[in-house]
Amino acid sequence: MPYIVKVSSVKRSNSGQSKCAHIALIEVEPGFKDVSMISLRAKGVLDIVKCTKPLHVGITERSEFVRALNDMNREAAKLNRKEREEALDAPTGYGP
Repeated sequence: MPYIVKVSSVKRSNSGQSKCAHIALIEVEPGFKDVSMISLRAKGVLDIVKCTKPLHVGITERSEFVRALNDMNREAAKLNRKEREEALDAPTGYGP
């Protein structure tokens, strides 16, 4: 099954506080490119592989949010690549 990365903003009670967001690595059903929310109840979600705590959304590449987002994207790409390779290596049932 394919893996996607989903970002969800966190509601803050005080408007003066900085922006924060969750990042999740989600396993979805084939054919789904996006899901509505980070939840097992969302349509097309099979599993939530990893989810972060609320992270500060900074403006530089060194911010915690940007680093975590890059890590999640790398992990999703690795899992999707591994899955494609396993599918190619699987026997097709044709031939001798």
